[in-house]
Amino acid sequence: MSIVMSDQPKRRRPGPRPGEFEGRRQARFFEIVDQTAALFADQGFTGTNINEIGEAVGLGRGALYHYIESKGNVLTEIQNRFMGPLISALDEIVASDVEPTIKLCLASRSHLSIQTRLLDHSRVITREARNLPPDGREMFRKNQKTYEKLWSTILEEGQASRDFVIENVSITRLAILSMHNYTLNWVRPGGSLTAEQISQHYCRILLGGIAPDRDFDKIDDEVSSAIERLGLKL
Repeated sequence: MSIVMSDQPKRRRPGPRPGEFEGRRQARFFEIVDQTAALFADQGFTGTNINEIGEAVGLGRGALYHYIESKGNVLTEIQNRFMGPLISALDEIVASDVEPTIKLCLASRSHLSIQTRLLDHSRVITREARNLPPDGREMFRKNQKTYEKLWSTILEEGQASRDFVIENVSITRLAILSMHNYTLNWVRPGGSLTAEQISQHYCRILLGGIAPDRDFDKIDDEVSSAIERLGLKL
């Protein structure tokens, strides 16, 4: 008896492909995190209960716990969703070959672009960091230090090249970040100013103090050119 081998590929059984289920689960988890960020921003962490989160995302209590362990776990992920892009973008800017003045303006625009895009996340983590679980709180501290160090690197480069006149890098960094972080208290989606426009105003204030002889219109053009050349998504 002979066996005839078919050249046709075996038909795949119905159902998700390998990895598809986990990908969908992760996507759903991030949807829950983002919707919960909106709740926390509006009602506060302690003012929001698990039932309200379930109602907002369309899941019963049992199904919700399939995705999250606790409110604290979601708060930690909100921190990751905000700080991760901030650090990644600034790290790329610091590593670029543009001059310190342009790096500072790129860093400003990056911060404000991400902050306004993830406004709920930004507001929640700024106001609710004290409610992070211990591991999440430690991660947040590390992320803050990493982000601050990257800003300090830009200022120190400008100090060394004499592009900036700075007496105290730490104070200058704190002043810059305070200005940018406070923006979340008044900025509104769809407001009259874009993140780019706010950044331009801030940079003129900053550089007017530490680089007063620069041509601001030229700086704006160089910042735009650097964004295009470096492929930054700002």
